[in-house]
Amino acid sequence: MNILTVTRLMYFMNDKTSFWAPLSLFVGFFYLIQIQTIQRLKDERDNMLQKNQQMQRELDVLRRRRSRKGDTGFSLTFAAFAGLIGVLVGLLLSLIFSSPPATA
Repeated sequence: MNILTVTRLMYFMNDKTSFWAPLSLFVGFFYLIQIQTIQRLKDERDNMLQKNQQMQRELDVLRRRRSRKGDTGFSLTFAAFAGLIGVLVGLLLSLIFSSPPATA
């Protein structure tokens, strides 16, 4: 039932008896509010479903990217470990080949 039908129903009820006119207006208004509330809730549900589907697609894309990245190249842990070993070897060589301190 749409707004136009509710409006026609209210006018029909008002024309029949003037005693029921305030009640028919109240019932019609209450019914209109219910329709609007249901429509708003349906719109919110549809929006949430769309957001959920979009997030699911983004999650799938991220999972595919992560699985592709794991197959190629060196891992970050290996690169950090190799860098640490390089720094330690550099410090060791600098200590070995440094000239002895001058004594006064």
